Amino acid sequence: MALRIGRLVGNGPGLWLRLQQNYDLWSAEQGLSGELEKITPVQTPSTDFPHH
Repeated sequence: MALRIGRLVGNGPGLWLRLQQNYDLWSAEQGLSGELEKITPVQTPSTDFPHH
């Protein structure tokens, strides 16, 4: 579908795929918001090197 819309309006499929991906991610976040809030992020060591 993105190929067809992109061809129709002349801007290619990339924009339409990104819009769909953004919507899908937003929709999943809305549906899982309560569950996601229960997850504690993992603390990882810093990868920054000290400046000499």
